[in-house]
Amino acid sequence: MKRKEFLEQMFQQDQHVRPDFEAMWERIEERLSEKNGRVTRERKTVLRKLQTMSLAAAAVCLLAVTAGAYISPAFAAYLKSFFDRPTVDQGLQTAAKQGFSQEANYAVTDQGITLKVLEVLADPARVVMTVALEKDGKLLDAASIFTEEYLYNKMNEWKNSTFYLKDDNGWIGSNVVAVYPHAPYADLVFKIDHAPRSNDITVNMNIKEIGAEKGDWKLSVPVDLKKAAAATVTIPVDRKYVTEPGAVVTMKSITHSPTATLFDFEVEWTPEARARVMKQRYGYDHFGAVLFHIEDEHGNIIASSQELKGRKAPIIWKSDSVMERGEKEAYQYGFVRMDPSKKHVIVLDGLEIAEQPRVTVTFDPAELKKNPVTFKYKNHRFTFTNYSVKTDERGDRIGLLSVEGSVSGGYPGYWLVKDEQGNHYDVDENSLWENISWDKNEKGMFSSKLEIVQEEKRPSRLILELDYITTHYDISEARLPIPVR
Repeated sequence: MKRKEFLEQMFQQDQHVRPDFEAMWERIEERLSEKNGRVTRERKTVLRKLQTMSLAAAAVCLLAVTAGAYISPAFAAYLKSFFDRPTVDQGLQTAAKQGFSQEANYAVTDQGITLKVLEVLADPARVVMTVALEKDGKLLDAASIFTEEYLYNKMNEWKNSTFYLKDDNGWIGSNVVAVYPHAPYADLVFKIDHAPRSNDITVNMNIKEIGAEKGDWKLSVPVDLKKAAAATVTIPVDRKYVTEPGAVVTMKSITHSPTATLFDFEVEWTPEARARVMKQRYGYDHFGAVLFHIEDEHGNIIASSQELKGRKAPIIWKSDSVMERGEKEAYQYGFVRMDPSKKHVIVLDGLEIAEQPRVTVTFDPAELKKNPVTFKYKNHRFTFTNYSVKTDERGDRIGLLSVEGSVSGGYPGYWLVKDEQGNHYDVDENSLWENISWDKNEKGMFSSKLEIVQEEKRPSRLILELDYITTHYDISEARLPIPVR
């Protein structure tokens, strides 16, 4: 069923789902402005009236459109692609206007529910697919069913996963990194984890559950990357930076695709650092993340790998992944496409490394309120200020160890707890992850309570071992102009 037929059907139905009128009329006005230079007062009035029409009146208008009545060029352009609308990121809008989207017409039915794929926009960075669900001739709200939480829970190992991408040589990705809802449709955004080795790829779905219905919905959607691959350029960089603990960060390359800009890094230990790390309990310190931001020619931050820690930057689509383990690890970060003809600078802010310190602090919990104990590890600080006991709903005695301090590069760590007799206690690690705020230098300030499941008798002394924590290390002189294309 074609896109216009779906729109007609949507308005004919007596359902609770309404289209995104606000975005639709905003796009129409924008297109009219682009075409005519201005929108007349009379035309604006008509558009506003259309926006406030009842669902039945709007149905008449769209039925007239599908019956062959006159339609403005601006409205026709809007109907041309689901991805050319204000509620998706700018990378998708631009790519859709440039003709990179592909209309699709694939469907599978089970248990009276039909899953349909209406449109696909793909390039070597990501695949975005518009899907719809239909039951008894009526459209369901796909966005309320294909939520990000649902999709995350359904992604498993290769050959057992609900969603995966593959080329002629096998698996190339299964990460659904976002869902863009536009009722009754949903756009599923897949990240391509491994570069396709051919221009012919497929999006595969093996769904066992839709809402409350269990069934078997299998669908394979072919996608042609030839045009998008030809418009994609990769710029080699290969610049190395050595950090304090002996980790070497290599900026490998920058890739501009029609929808995204990708930054590829590689991290490995120097031989000396590797020998030191291998002596630790878990065999090696794990590289947590490469931290960086992008500045425009005026010094404004336009993108950052750290926005989840309080840095405000206009980032809409981002992902990172570890590509390989062992001697070296590869990372890729993707952002909405940056204009390769403009000047940008990438600034490496540092590297996060997850470490196993195995250092301990010992104290009498009864004395903490009077004599707090401060413990430091590198640029992390912990002050234990009080110890109290509560009984939970199951009757278990829970020790509440009050702690405040600051951490750099991560959360307040994982702790092992025992008493002076060697008895070990279970710890709720998540209890420390609450009430953290980040300053502009990425230092995390916190004040919380570590929950310890204890014996009937309060221990006279507690021994805490810092088992695992993420530490931030700066990278000096790491400003790298991005080559202009």
